[in-house]
Amino acid sequence: MTEGVMTYEYDRDAWVVEINGYQYTLFCGESFELIVGQRNIPSRLELGENWYIVMEGNVPFDLRISNVYHIYI
Repeated sequence: MTEGVMTYEYDRDAWVVEINGYQYTLFCGESFELIVGQRNIPSRLELGENWYIVMEGNVPFDLRISNVYHIYI
């Protein structure tokens, strides 16, 4: 797995991950590990009224489009 930085792109209305200087668009249903402190949490990107992820145990977590998230993908 490769570590990347996940940000929201307003122009694309999509989340993108930057890895080694390249940006990749993420789509609904894509899986990755969200880095929270020292823990990597398996997650899946989804879109309802807003973007959110579903973490292990089917726990939903709303994403803030102004935040930057670190992930392994």
